[in-house]
Amino acid sequence: MAGFVGKIENMAKDLWHKMGGGGGGKQKNASGRPSQGNSNSAQGAAANKPLGHIFGRSLAEAVALEPPGTSVPWILSSATLYLATNGLETEGLFRVPGNAQAIERLKGQMDQGELTEIPADSEVNDVAGLLKLYVRQLPDPLLPFHLYRDFVDAASLEEEEERKARVRLLASSLKEENAAALGCLMRTLHSVSLRSDKNRMSSANLAVVFAPNLLHAKEETMEQLMRDQAACETVVRMLVEDPSLLGVSGEEVR
Repeated sequence: MAGFVGKIENMAKDLWHKMGGGGGGKQKNASGRPSQGNSNSAQGAAANKPLGHIFGRSLAEAVALEPPGTSVPWILSSATLYLATNGLETEGLFRVPGNAQAIERLKGQMDQGELTEIPADSEVNDVAGLLKLYVRQLPDPLLPFHLYRDFVDAASLEEEEERKARVRLLASSLKEENAAALGCLMRTLHSVSLRSDKNRMSSANLAVVFAPNLLHAKEETMEQLMRDQAACETVVRMLVEDPSLLGVSGEEVR
C-alpha cells in the first residue's frame, strides 16, 4: 500500500515540479572546486544542452549529449557517487524527503546548464530526492514500458531461482543505456542496503521507494496499481539484492 500511496504522491509532485524554475549563483561542485559554469568549456557544453536537457529527456538522448565513452547521464553518475561517498549511513536515505525548494533549485540549475556536478555542500536528502525526481521524470522508465508485464509475470513465479533466471533473461534484452543506468543505480542501492543497520533502508524498503518510479505501466489504473504493486517491488528488490542480474560488471560506471 505504501508504494501505491507513494505513486499518487509522486504524480502530485510532478505537477508541482513542472511549475518550477532555475536560479542560483555560483556553486561548488562535488570535488569542492568552484563550478566551471563560467568557463569556455562549460559554456560550450551548455550551448549544446538546451533547457530541459536533463529532466524529462529520454535516456538515449541524454547519453548522446555526454562525452564519448560515457555510458550514463552525468546527473546519475554524479548523484550516485555523491551519495555513495556521503550518504550511505544516512537514516531513511531515499525515504526521508529532501527540501523541495532546494531540489527544485538544483533541477533548474542543471536544466539551465549552470551546474555540471553535484555541489559539494548539498544536503544528502536533497541529492537523493533529486535522483528520484530524475528517474521518475524519464519519459520511458529504466525498466521500460514494453517489458512491464513480462517483469510482473516473472516476479509471480513460485521458485526463487526461476524468478532470477527470468529476470536475468529480461534484463539481457534491455537497451545498453538502460542496463548501464540501472547498473549504476542498483550498485548504489545495494551498498545502501548493506548498511541497513545504520540507515534503516533494507532492500525491501528501497524497493517500496523505487518500484513506482522504475517499473510501471504506460497506462495505469488504480486496480492495476493495487494488483501489481507487490510484483513490482519484488523485481526491484531482486535487483537491489543482486545487481549482477542486470548482466553488468561490478566496476563503477563512468
